[in-house]
Amino acid sequence: MNKKALFSLLFGSLFLFACSGTPTKAEILAESCEGGLSAKCLEGTWALNGLYTKDDFATPEFQYNPPSTIKFNLDGSFEYNFTTDPNYIDKHCPDPQAGLWRIEQSVLVLKPMGDCLEMKETMLAVSIDKTTLNFNTRLFHDTEVLGVGVAIPLVEIYTRK
Repeated sequence: MNKKALFSLLFGSLFLFACSGTPTKAEILAESCEGGLSAKCLEGTWALNGLYTKDDFATPEFQYNPPSTIKFNLDGSFEYNFTTDPNYIDKHCPDPQAGLWRIEQSVLVLKPMGDCLEMKETMLAVSIDKTTLNFNTRLFHDTEVLGVGVAIPLVEIYTRK
């Protein structure tokens, strides 16, 4: 092979390699969440803007401003910060509430360890994608709902911050 052909081949390979680029954070996140629940998809901070009925995920039945947040750390711990919205601040919980999490098959297992959270393991069949985490139940916010006598089933749906 002559030098000109070798140079062309080398230059072409380098050009293709340079154009491939590295994936963006959004692309990595989308890939991590493709298969549903995983540690990489769950990692990070999620905001709960309110409680939703099982029939309407678009508009919360109870709206929180500011939202409650949950942060999942890769070391298997989580931190929960309750909303400071004056309409729903009846728990009077110090922030953050803490706990441990793990994934067993396709189930999220939470073990709260804070002052205000029931300290039993809870297994959740969550729905998750790169932007939304649906607990499919109401886990952390119960007293404000019970206090106003709401009997309809409500769910906690979080959005990635």
